[in-house]
This record gives sequence, structure tokens and C-alpha cells, in this order.
Amino acid sequence: TSRSSRRDRLHDVPTGSVGARDSGRAANAGRAHSHDDADEVMSVRDPLGGLGRARVALGCVFLLRTTPLLAAFHISFLADANPLLAWPDGHARFAPFIPVLPGALLAVLCVVRTLAAVAFTFGVRARVAGLVAGGLGYLSVLQDPARFYTTHHVIFLGTILLASTDAVSICAVRPTPRRSPRSSLLLIRAWVASIYVWAAIAKMRPDWLDGRTFVLLAREGLLRPFVAATLLASEPVRAFVACGTVATELALAALLIVRRSRRVALVLAIAFHLGLEWATSPDLFGWAMIALLWLFLDPVELSEAPHDGHAVIS
Repeated sequence: TSRSSRRDRLHDVPTGSVGARDSGRAANAGRAHSHDDADEVMSVRDPLGGLGRARVALGCVFLLRTTPLLAAFHISFLADANPLLAWPDGHARFAPFIPVLPGALLAVLCVVRTLAAVAFTFGVRARVAGLVAGGLGYLSVLQDPARFYTTHHVIFLGTILLASTDAVSICAVRPTPRRSPRSSLLLIRAWVASIYVWAAIAKMRPDWLDGRTFVLLAREGLLRPFVAATLLASEPVRAFVACGTVATELALAALLIVRRSRRVALVLAIAFHLGLEWATSPDLFGWAMIALLWLFLDPVELSEAPHDGHAVIS
């Protein structure tokens, strides 16, 4: 009798409690699933994503400028990248502030520089790789100072700066631990803005502002025929374009720093560089700058990032 009564009590357990447990499990599973979805969204909206994308993009420009990857297109200013940029040619050159390297050693350093640039781009020990690639870039190209251009300086210095920040902590095969996300982002953004400022300051001289520089560029064949004909049409046109270029560079520096005007600045900056590439083809400088503009495309700022272990601002 006692056994039957216990069985009766077991069968009398309300089905609602079982349903409640099942619904509780479903709710917990739903919360876990939504939490996973949130983690996935936050990984996509990582405020350091722009730094990582800029590192990859600048690394690609580094390789395009220092290796014969574009040799099939017969681009004139890339002729010095075959077999590699600054490859020894047996000619002695005068480099007063840079130690002159033997040809065999210079060739080895060019290969090491290229391998380091590949590792920097893919994010394999990117911090060390970027420092090595940028440093050897300066050392190798400055063996012939006459061939050291602004494009080289922006690419090499940008590689060193990105390697020194948390840009190596995202979009990498082997990401490194984050150390200071806020200062990393602010440093590179300030540096990019300063490029526009210094470019404008360098043009604040009479021979640029009155348009005479365009005449020299046209005579040397550095402008497209249509552009040269337009600029050489009259002095007022040359002066207007020259002053407009300076004003645009100063405006870009300010607009990129201010968050509310950043989207407008990005459109203006990309159009500006594409226009220069079409009109004058100034090496890969414009493409290097466009690569760095990835810094300003973050969908979320660090002030809006979650306060977890991956978003600690030191």
C-alpha cells in the first residue's frame, strides 16, 4: 500500500513544474544564443577594427611599392622595384648620414625587408615584423638618397607606427595582446592628419601659390595632357588650383579629427587622392593615404566600447 501511494504521489506531480523547467532551459539557451550573437556583433564592431584594416592595407601598399608585383603593368615609377626596391646595382653612391652597405649584404636586407613586410601584413609577429620592415626600408632606400621619395617615407614610417600600436592586435593571424587601444587610435589618427598639415605648409610659398610649379610639372611631363592644358590656360586658373589644393589639405586635417565631420572628410579625402593619382600619378602616395584612411572608418568609437577585458583603455 505504501509503495502504491508513493507511486501515486509521483504521478500526481504537476505537469506545469516540468513545463516551467523546460521553458527555463529554453530561456537560458535563448539568452546564451543572444549573448553569442552579441559577442559576434561586437567583434565585427570592434573599435580597433580600423587600425587592423589600415595595417593590412598599408602592408599591401608596402609590398606593391617594394616588389615587382605590378611589373606586368609597366608603371614607370615602379621600375626601381625590380627585382626588389633598392636592390644593389653595383654603382657607388654618396650617402653622408647612412652607412654604405656591401652589395651582398644589401641584397640580403632587401629580402629580409620583404619577408618582414609579408609577416606584418598577415599579422604574424606583426609588431617585430613591422619594426624590421620599416627600419630596413629606410636603411636600404637611403643607400641612394636621390631615390628616397615622400611615398617611401609615408609607407615606412606608417609601418613602424602601426607596428608600435594595437594595430597588431586585430585582423592578424597571430594577434598580440592589447595594451593601449585609445592612445593607439589617437596617435595614428593625429599622425595622418599631420601629413595633410605639413603638406599644406610645404606649399605655402610664392612659386606654388601663384601656380608656377604646375608649369614646371607640365614641362617635365608629370601632368596628363588634358590637365596640363587646363592649368596652363591662364595664370588665374593655376593660382586658383594651387590655393585650392592648400585649402583642401588644411580642411581635411581638421575635418578628419572632428568626429561629426569625419564621413564628409573621408569622401573628400578619397576623391582628392584619386584625383591626384589620375592627374599626376605621384607614385603610390595616394594609395598609401587611402590605406591609412581606414583608421577613420570605425563604426564604434572607444568611448562606446564595452568595458570588458578586451576593451580596457590604459
